[in-house]
Amino acid sequence: MITKRGLVMARRSRIWEMLEGQVSNIIATFDREGTEIFEPTMKKFNRPEEGWINRVWETPETRRCHIDVVDARDTKGLYMFHCCIFPRLNSPAPIYGLDVIAGANKVTGFFHDWSPLAKRDHTMVDWFVKEASLYEPSKPRPLPDWAMKIFSPGMIAAGNIKEEKELTHALSMAQSNMGVYFTLLRREKNNETDISEQEIKDAQNRYAKHQRENPHTPRVMLSLGLPEDDVKEFCTDALFPYVE
Repeated sequence: MITKRGLVMARRSRIWEMLEGQVSNIIATFDREGTEIFEPTMKKFNRPEEGWINRVWETPETRRCHIDVVDARDTKGLYMFHCCIFPRLNSPAPIYGLDVIAGANKVTGFFHDWSPLAKRDHTMVDWFVKEASLYEPSKPRPLPDWAMKIFSPGMIAAGNIKEEKELTHALSMAQSNMGVYFTLLRREKNNETDISEQEIKDAQNRYAKHQRENPHTPRVMLSLGLPEDDVKEFCTDALFPYVE
């Protein structure tokens, strides 16, 4: 059992400190790259005073940059964040994704990918696969069937990260990759594509559909103490909304 004193002490966890720093870096990157926007369906789920943050940006090259943070350190001894970046519909570039969940003493899940869309052999995907090969998790996590349908061959899925050195490598890689992602998207704007906007839209919606099939997301959010009705609505309408 985690005592109240234990939770207060654990809040000083080095792992949580590193994850808070990562969230700050992501928000700073989004602020630098684009403009924060306010989605009607997301508004009710941005409750920083309750430890639940949901914010969205757009940039010249991306239609949606979302960060979701659930801080349940005082109640459940857990901290998690989710980040996903969707390119605009005139680009067949991959989707950037990063998800991390951690207790005070270890990261139980670290997931990072540049997920291919209508063009699975996109040069950005090839770049990510090579870059991801430089990180070898001490404990890889197997991917379920729904994930295999949308993630790249370089998808990083790690668990039980306890050593600061490994977590530093993983987080710095993900943050560096975000900078490269935006840089490559800017270059991508100058390249013509024979893939239609409808095909890209369908591919992004397919990604959202399979992400919605992930049973782990609502399960984790419920375990963090969020209301069941909120979790259901959030995972259905706000986390991965379809493009109309």
